[in-house]
Amino acid sequence: MGKTTLVSSMALLASSWGLKVALVDFDLSYGNAFEKLGIRQPKDFSDLVADVPSEKEGLLEKATCIHKNLYLFGPCVKPEMAELLFPCVSHFLQAVSGLVDLVLVDTTTASTDCYAQAAQCADRLVIVSENPLTCINSLAKVSGLAVRLGVARTRIIRLENKANPRVKQDFSIGKAEVGLEAAKMFRIFEGGPGFQELIQQGKLSVLLQEETSFAQSVSFVLAHFLNELGILPQLREAQIALQATPEKKPFSLFNRKKEVS
Repeated sequence: MGKTTLVSSMALLASSWGLKVALVDFDLSYGNAFEKLGIRQPKDFSDLVADVPSEKEGLLEKATCIHKNLYLFGPCVKPEMAELLFPCVSHFLQAVSGLVDLVLVDTTTASTDCYAQAAQCADRLVIVSENPLTCINSLAKVSGLAVRLGVARTRIIRLENKANPRVKQDFSIGKAEVGLEAAKMFRIFEGGPGFQELIQQGKLSVLLQEETSFAQSVSFVLAHFLNELGILPQLREAQIALQATPEKKPFSLFNRKKEVS
């Protein structure tokens, strides 16, 4: 379960709460967000970017429509096209942000020009890592880069992935590092046995309907993100997620409420 699974999960949830969402996969060469969403072949990102300045209103028609409220952009069919499109990134993000309620961007781990433009355009920059005790140096480098790119420290959010719900969160870790002093911290819990296998089958939307620690923690974190941005829907599910405390309930193939077909 990596960052692409997380951002895809949040895109699915936000759209189910009634928001119009654009999920942008900026791993333009080898991104696989489409697989998480159960899509075999997404539309080629290189085909639409060239027309952004002249066809802003028709931009969503060139996206891969997952369902009514969710649109996927990226990656490129030909990996070698990725670098040629970097100069178009900021214009594209500005255009698509005017057409939807929420834009979620999945970037590569490499510090490319594409990453830099996405970070500078973001209302919130989420840095995803696993156990912060073992990767504090990497966290500091990424957050330091973000600050040098002009990202305000208050716009940086730390997200601990694959966290253990039975271990208390330590909010002091990384507070002295550049860029992390004011960063809020959240955790996403493990999905449990069999979870990864079903994600690889494109069953993410079904898995999010299960009462697992993973699904509950993703809902909780997303609700807080949206609330901070002032766009949390009044929908009952969204409001419950905002107030909830993720339970310590592991995922199991043998106690699922619904069959995965």
